[in-house]
Amino acid sequence: RNRIGSENPSDVFRFLVEERIQCCQTRKVRYTERVDYLMQLPVAMEAATNKDVSIDMPDLLDINHLRARGLQPGEEELPDISPPIVIPDDSK
Repeated sequence: RNRIGSENPSDVFRFLVEERIQCCQTRKVRYTERVDYLMQLPVAMEAATNKDVSIDMPDLLDINHLRARGLQPGEEELPDISPPIVIPDDSK
């Protein structure tokens, strides 16, 4: 479920996934739940269609209008906070 009023905009893509795992020998099952932001949708190879599409493009593409020019009116600079350092667990 999405949290209403959340400050994190990515929460709108958050959902709960329930996985079912079954042992082939004992036929016992285990259910696990996890939070995810992606949904995998299998598509049969026969249903996938790759089409060649040609697009006219200039030899030189001018993207200067996309370059940053500093803070714009009404903008505030984000605080300079470093993300936490993640140390992988190599004890496997």
